[in-house]
Amino acid sequence: MPSLIYGIPAFLLIINLATGAAFVLERHASADGRPRISPGLLMLCVALGGGLGMVVAILPVLNDEGRQPLSPVILTIVGLQVGVAAGFLAFFL
Repeated sequence: MPSLIYGIPAFLLIINLATGAAFVLERHASADGRPRISPGLLMLCVALGGGLGMVVAILPVLNDEGRQPLSPVILTIVGLQVGVAAGFLAFFL
């Protein structure tokens, strides 16, 4: 059981950092005209637990451009991830 207490937060930290980096790299590739990262790969990173990393990476860009911040589907995924994390913390701590 102790391995879950440390393993899951470590995994989430790594996947969120990787997802944030992927969204930033995709944004720079788009601006420079280089090949972009596929949307499927980006959404896979979000679905694996990188929702918060994605939000942190793209909110400043979207706010600067005046776009709609996030789609409801992505917000639902992030909300579910936060709920699961809160439940995990409440159960194990």
